[in-house]
Amino acid sequence: MYLLSGVHHTVNHDSDAIPKRSDIIMAIIISFPVAALHSAVYAVPPLFLLYLALNYFYNSLNIFPGPFWAHLTDVWRYIDVKGRRPELTHIALHRKYGDIVRLGPRTLSFADPKATKVIYGLNKGFTKSEFYPVQMTVSKGEPLPSLFSTLDETFHANLRRSVNHAFSMSSLVQYEPMVDETTEIFLDQTSRLFADGSTVCDFARWLQFFAFDVIGSITYSKRHGFIEKNEDIDGIVSSLANIFDYSAPVGQMPWLDKLFWKNPIFDLLQKLGLSDNSHPVAIFAKHRMEERMSAKVDITGSKDDLLTMFLKAGESRPDFMTNKRILTMAVSMAFAGSETTAISIAAVFYYLLKNPECMTRVKQELDDAVDNGTIVNRPTGLVSWTESRQLPYLDACIKEAFRMHPAAGLPLERVVPASGVEISGHLIPGGTIVGCSPWVIHRREDIFGPDANVYNPDRWLTAPPDQIKAMDGMMLQFGAGSRTCIGKNISLMEIYKIIPSFLRRFEVQLAHPDQEWKLWNACLFFSPLRKVPGPFLARFSRFWELNAIRRNDLNETYIRLHEKYGHKAFSRILNPLAADLRLHALGPVVRIAPNRYSFNTPEALKTIYTSNENPKSEPFLAKLMDLKLKGRIDQGSIFSSCGSNIIAGSDTTAITLSAAFYYIYQNPIVLKKLRDEIDAHERAGLLSNPAGFTEAQQMPYLQGIIKETLRMHPAVAQMLPREVPKNGVVLNGYHFPEKTQVGISAWALHYNPELIDSPREFRPQRSGFGGGSRVCLGKNISLPEMAKAIPEVVRYFNIRFEKPGQPWELDVGWFTWSSYKC
Repeated sequence: MYLLSGVHHTVNHDSDAIPKRSDIIMAIIISFPVAALHSAVYAVPPLFLLYLALNYFYNSLNIFPGPFWAHLTDVWRYIDVKGRRPELTHIALHRKYGDIVRLGPRTLSFADPKATKVIYGLNKGFTKSEFYPVQMTVSKGEPLPSLFSTLDETFHANLRRSVNHAFSMSSLVQYEPMVDETTEIFLDQTSRLFADGSTVCDFARWLQFFAFDVIGSITYSKRHGFIEKNEDIDGIVSSLANIFDYSAPVGQMPWLDKLFWKNPIFDLLQKLGLSDNSHPVAIFAKHRMEERMSAKVDITGSKDDLLTMFLKAGESRPDFMTNKRILTMAVSMAFAGSETTAISIAAVFYYLLKNPECMTRVKQELDDAVDNGTIVNRPTGLVSWTESRQLPYLDACIKEAFRMHPAAGLPLERVVPASGVEISGHLIPGGTIVGCSPWVIHRREDIFGPDANVYNPDRWLTAPPDQIKAMDGMMLQFGAGSRTCIGKNISLMEIYKIIPSFLRRFEVQLAHPDQEWKLWNACLFFSPLRKVPGPFLARFSRFWELNAIRRNDLNETYIRLHEKYGHKAFSRILNPLAADLRLHALGPVVRIAPNRYSFNTPEALKTIYTSNENPKSEPFLAKLMDLKLKGRIDQGSIFSSCGSNIIAGSDTTAITLSAAFYYIYQNPIVLKKLRDEIDAHERAGLLSNPAGFTEAQQMPYLQGIIKETLRMHPAVAQMLPREVPKNGVVLNGYHFPEKTQVGISAWALHYNPELIDSPREFRPQRSGFGGGSRVCLGKNISLPEMAKAIPEVVRYFNIRFEKPGQPWELDVGWFTWSSYKC
């Protein structure tokens, strides 16, 4: 019977009633998958519980304290890092649990200073974890393992040995003129763009531009052009930020990278030339390398930038330093050598500005150094690296900023060798991921003193020599052990040159000294790049927005989003360091699609839509004919303009008129006041029959009804998008790059309770045509229509709703059509 399950037969004594062999086979085929599926469904919960149990007890790591969910799954780590402030979590967990905290089924975090010597010590057998390859650059489907991302210690040692000379102290002397040239341009551009005080500088971003151009000059003898153009060239800064924003959380569950970014299918498409996800930096580096090699110049006599050094390494070790590895080094310099330096410079300036007494002492030290000849008084204000290293208080301020704000925001992960290792008194099994967070180690009171959470440069000047040595040994700003950042000295040279040079030329102050900066932790610790809040799916696709349209509630969706993420979430300008004259105090910004942002503040309305044009209202067709006579448009333009006028001018006006009558007749008090105003104007001879537009303009209550209708029921449901111009723009405290779509949701703006008291109540005292140069051309046609139609209908008709207690039905798409019967 089991074999025949699902097959019905009528049993009789005829031979034809006996099941055929094909029927039996078909029954087996049908029945077996169903049974297997049922079994699989029942097996999933216990298998999942078994998986969690195995994770919990993995290698007996359950003996170490930590969050409950961290014992079970790495999803906990992913979510924590996705929140962009994991360093606060790590600090809090170590304060709660002690020196060892379990952050994942196979991951331990250590806060014990002695653990750093074991984990990052030379020849200890530790290797990097799978977190690092997530950040590996891919060019045309080919991975480019670098000194930072490779897990192969032999490969790392060979590559480092090949390029070590390029980063030696003797080579730095050759790079300093390149840094000087870029620094001079940076200082001059700062003076030209910001020194008059009329424009507030997005300083952290400006410093990113500086760091990118410096590393471009040192690496290729060619700047990217960020400083000269004051813009994100080829979207490099933005795209790099996106990479770190991706790699930080995905690095907690590295197998996700094989699904999302380094998917074999995507790699194949790139190799076939059907797709290319090469980073703009990789493309720039490849072009510079091709230029250098096609010029056929004798490398030994060429300018000693890093690319030349790498090419020389290729000549001396052609079997190992292939062109691909030379390209990898050139690309990784831009990645690692720009962001970390910019973050550190921004941190130094921030802490100096937040501590005026420290800033005063630094400037006094600079003045004294110029007076006593330690610093040469150059017209450009430049300070050499040799000179800046003779300024002890400046050195202390920089070190203290490194301590308070290390560029690396996550633990520096390593994998315990197979034999296991004793760390902090515990035998840690092989394969366990271990690491120390610079943010945790740098706040050890037993190392840095009881005021370890306070910015205090004097600790580096007044502490005993043995304590200073201990503090220096615990600084993980540039990593530790054999994997210490190879470009450390280049970064230090930039930092120690730009800060005194800048302070010699400019007086700097925060736009909002009372506010703290906003931080975003994504592998590297960006400040103050921020991400706009919004629905999770909106970050990836516009299907989220389309789904809101499908649900027929896009207008209410905008209102709800701004209530959730807007005025309730932001009440002040978030980041004084990145301030701009166009930052807005209310700050509500919502992300509605990967490259689309909605605003609900009047300030943003002015910034996005403002125009200096003041168009006059003239008869439409007559104006078009006049333009044709002047040869400025043709006959086809007249036809298309008239057609669009009919399409756009009919629905929007009808929608607004319908809404006006709905609100009037839904509110008896409003209806009575309007009729009283009509009667009073008739008796005074101020209202003709039919009413004239000029006459209607003199009726304040009628005008209030029209304005309130436009506020309560804008005809356009969707955001009015505009594309961000070249150089980007700062809105509500966020920097939006070129070509980002931003706009105002009229519904969200009109229902913002911080602007309008009781916004859901119809009160005829309190704009619905768009804004700026793209304001509705038919505005001056639509308004007279409404101003004339409303008093005429109210004057001669009594209107009752067919179903008085039933609200109207809305059909929300591009427009907000309404439906009700009277």
